[in-house]
Amino acid sequence: MFNDIKEALDYIESKRVKRTFEQFQEANNSHIVDVANFLNTMEADIRGAGTDMIKINGVEKLIGNNTYSVVPDQIEAGTFMLAAVASQGNVLIKNCITKHLEPLTAKIIEVGGE
Repeated sequence: MFNDIKEALDYIESKRVKRTFEQFQEANNSHIVDVANFLNTMEADIRGAGTDMIKINGVEKLIGNNTYSVVPDQIEAGTFMLAAVASQGNVLIKNCITKHLEPLTAKIIEVGGE
């Protein structure tokens, strides 16, 4: 029905309907999880973020929230990691979620990087 979670959220917001939408693709993406967490702090009803299926239940309105920190961008952190390996340099990456970087870290070690 929807190509991505943003389309589903836009539809819920525009119609203000009390329906449930399910999205089977990319529900376990860290950014989808972060958006769901953020919206849930605003009293949205989103379940299953971080799994293979996310369910979005429509609510009447969202309550404002001005104290949320977004998840760090693992693509940016990974780019710096790869630049350090390619240049045989050193880099210190702060404020990242190491779990999000585990697949890249494993590949770097596999090819002999440190």
